[in-house]
Amino acid sequence: MVMSLRGAKLLAAVASLSGVFFMAGCPNPPPTPDMAAVDLMMGGDDMTMPPADMTMSSCDPATGSCDMSMPLGDMAKPPGDMATTGDMATTGDMATTGDMATTGDMATTGDMAINPDMPRPDMATTPDMTVPSDMTGGAGAIGDPCTADSVCKKGPTPTCWKSNVLNNPMNPATPGGYCSSECTSDAACGAGARCVSLGAKSYCLASCNNATTCRKPGYACSYYDTAGVCFPDTIFDCNTKVATCNEAGTGKMGGCVRQAYEDKGTCAASCTAGVGTCASIGSTKRQCVYLDATRPPNSDAWKGLICLESPATAVMPGGACSYLNDCTDGYECDGASSTCRQLCVKGGTPACTMGMCADAFGTPATGPGLCR
Repeated sequence: MVMSLRGAKLLAAVASLSGVFFMAGCPNPPPTPDMAAVDLMMGGDDMTMPPADMTMSSCDPATGSCDMSMPLGDMAKPPGDMATTGDMATTGDMATTGDMATTGDMATTGDMAINPDMPRPDMATTPDMTVPSDMTGGAGAIGDPCTADSVCKKGPTPTCWKSNVLNNPMNPATPGGYCSSECTSDAACGAGARCVSLGAKSYCLASCNNATTCRKPGYACSYYDTAGVCFPDTIFDCNTKVATCNEAGTGKMGGCVRQAYEDKGTCAASCTAGVGTCASIGSTKRQCVYLDATRPPNSDAWKGLICLESPATAVMPGGACSYLNDCTDGYECDGASSTCRQLCVKGGTPACTMGMCADAFGTPATGPGLCR
């Protein structure tokens, strides 16, 4: 199945590599099939685009392609109170950030896949079992360096992206050139490559599942499906190990939401709990959720309320959910019960319409919680 490079969701439970945004209280698995969280490339061949919110939905209603990054699969989650389990804070949406100017929604990071329940490999110790083309030493495989189409040998129509993705100067630069090809399935790309939707068409990209496989400098292993793909790292705008950043376009202070195995991601604005506290970015609606990315295995810097993309179809209060941002605005997926619960502030506002504001995230006495 061809998935797109587009947004991501945060998974609420622990056991899978598929969501972009993981629920508070669970360890953060690396990639997520649905790269939905950040519209990496939206719009068209022109990949220069405004940074979108990394938390998006898994499938792009406009093109029909699934959001690779963030989510979509059913991520098995561990029972237990998220307050003590660990935040699945991470996410992978292929961070992009831009509008592909003529091609369609590059699904960013596409919803890079989002989601089947798959056991998460240990990024610290698990070797990359797939040898991406970047490691073949310039043999013309997908992702190898090139200067002309004749250098590239793999895929139905081998093409060299000599200086920019899709050879469009408005798209991210491709240092050293990048061998690709149009495709309709992973099989068409050959071993070590994936067929990824980049707007109106799909193209072969080198596959990866760690921070060392893709060529450096210039490329990063961007979350896609259950692993990742090598893509220009200019689609990311922040370092996940830095405490704060400024959201592109708005300039608001926020945190870096991880979108790649390398410590790279997209900056999203901080917010206050409640309905309507996050401004939309273009046509992308967002909502405020609590995200703790400081827990293993990534141990990133952000911990707090942050704006993530709202789901295409929101889960109503009390409904079953899998990702932090699965629920309707003002609610968040509770990792302890996998249900949508109202986001509240202990001893403050918003107060719970039902139940009590519980310390679901291990925050201070006046910090955010969930109504239980």
